[in-house]
Amino acid sequence: MIEAVRSALADSIVTVTDTRMERIPRRAGWPLRRIAAPQQVGSTMAVAGFLDMSEQRSTGCTNKPMSTAPCVTGSC
Repeated sequence: MIEAVRSALADSIVTVTDTRMERIPRRAGWPLRRIAAPQQVGSTMAVAGFLDMSEQRSTGCTNKPMSTAPCVTGSC
């Protein structure tokens, strides 16, 4: 997915995710910018938001395939 976003030169990814999973990109220095408050989806609380791609571009991680290693700010 990230490679497709890069090739399209998009500024951000819009995603809906479980609120528990939201912390993973945040810990990697890639926080989700929420569009609205979390909503109940079935038995899960979900949140919609933007992931900014400009941060990923500026870290120099754009040349690494996603499958090699996660892009964590300062470790690229």
